[in-house]
Amino acid sequence: MARTPPTKAAHGLVRARLPALVASAIVAIVCLLVSLSALAHPREDFDLMAYVGVVHAYDGEATARERTLGDLRDALTPERYAWMTGRDFPGDYAHWMAYDDRSFAQQLVWFRGRPLFTRSAWLVSKLGVKVPRALHLVTLVSTLALAAVTWVALRPRSPDGSVREAVVRSVAFFVIAGVFHFDELAASP
Repeated sequence: MARTPPTKAAHGLVRARLPALVASAIVAIVCLLVSLSALAHPREDFDLMAYVGVVHAYDGEATARERTLGDLRDALTPERYAWMTGRDFPGDYAHWMAYDDRSFAQQLVWFRGRPLFTRSAWLVSKLGVKVPRALHLVTLVSTLALAAVTWVALRPRSPDGSVREAVVRSVAFFVIAGVFHFDELAASP
């Protein structure tokens, strides 16, 4: 059976979509590289201590602070741990949160407002992942999921899938990713 050659219309459609496909591929590759880099070198802030504390508090408030400090000690460099726990600045917010059970418990109230985030991290931690890393993974997955939903929502409506539409989709992706600290993957999404 002989193959029929592609029609001019089909060939023209592929040619018209090629720049949009190339632009989409570049965006996907850049996003993959940025996410791998951010996951390998996350930038922790004071919120990390509170979110780790909330996740540990799901298993019991009494020892949440000690378990939080243990996880942070394992996950951070000694210099970063000293900074985060306020060891070098007695009387500082971080110092009180790290070394006073009452202050620690009071601060956790402010970070319980994202139960989907903290419960997801708790679930990931039950799979054997350390809590700080679980928070980073949940942040990464939720950011990529939101960006993917936006990517699909802004898909080209015309059959030729013009480059302009691909650029709009790329800009929307990076705006959403930037809003969620995709380049830093801070513990708070």
